[in-house]
Amino acid sequence: MVATIYIDNDETYRQAKRALDSMKSKYKLVFYARVTKLNRRYTRILKRFDKVNKNRKNILARSWNKGIEKALRQGCKYVIVPNLDIALTKDTIDNLVDFAKKDDSVMWSGRCSNTGANYPQGDFVVNSFDVYDNFSFFMVGPRLFKEVGKFDEMFEPAYGEDVDLQYRIDLAGKKHTCVSSAPFKHFGQTTLKHCKGVTQEKAKGDTDRYFIKKWGGLPREQVYLKPFNK
Repeated sequence: MVATIYIDNDETYRQAKRALDSMKSKYKLVFYARVTKLNRRYTRILKRFDKVNKNRKNILARSWNKGIEKALRQGCKYVIVPNLDIALTKDTIDNLVDFAKKDDSVMWSGRCSNTGANYPQGDFVVNSFDVYDNFSFFMVGPRLFKEVGKFDEMFEPAYGEDVDLQYRIDLAGKKHTCVSSAPFKHFGQTTLKHCKGVTQEKAKGDTDRYFIKKWGGLPREQVYLKPFNK
């Protein structure tokens, strides 16, 4: 489990604690924390983690890349990357892993049960024109970085890195499967709603401009078949 930590108020702490409390499994779980910001009032949250590293910059894609690489390097067969503003059911992790063990996708995600997105019934293959909550709780193995590549760290601090990677999965002819038996609830953009110094307008403005430059359109409206049309 690789979680990026950005906690500087009571609400983000409460959300993170609830998320971690819901993460149970019959499989052995190793918890990796990637700390971007943590007010010292809430450092007790780190007791929930087996490994703790500090992010030098507030770049979500870099945090995910480094966390996934470290977990794989240390022998994890699968790496789950959860937002800390979610809640799982008691069987979510087990069902996600059980599904992946019999499947040939390069990525798997749980199914958000409180989304407004109009997803297909049952399990389905995610595509980059409809991806929404899928990257709030996803899992990968070693094949993703080998066959598709890492998250693009030019998306700073966040937004767009999920659609960008999903589009590259699509272009590579690989699969990201959303698993209906692995439900979760996503409470949505907790960091941006409650943390000082981070605004959705500023973050999305910068990352949208980069996405357009790279793919010829806004996220979910991409046009180019190669990065930067080259």
